[in-house]
Amino acid sequence: MATTSITECEVIVLHITRTGAISYCTDGMWGKVKADVRMAWNRFPYTEFRAAFAQMCKDRGAKMESVSRALRHMTSRTTELYYARIRAEYAFRELENAFSNFTEK
Repeated sequence: MATTSITECEVIVLHITRTGAISYCTDGMWGKVKADVRMAWNRFPYTEFRAAFAQMCKDRGAKMESVSRALRHMTSRTTELYYARIRAEYAFRELENAFSNFTEK
């Protein structure tokens, strides 16, 4: 059986530092997160973690294309169908802002 080794990969999990900067989650930090979650849920659903990350990004105003890229999807349609959607309250707020800036000449 042939074996392969990974020499390079993209970051999947990010860490927000106390100063608010975005950094990489180290192996040790990731291991602690998994251990804490396993103790709480007795099983770690990795698919739910990706969906939660995507929805949190969308709720904070990230564009769907950016969230899609972070999840390494080929199109933003996949992200929107299975991971994150704009919530009605945010959509209405966005529309209100668009119309409040509209002035008739």
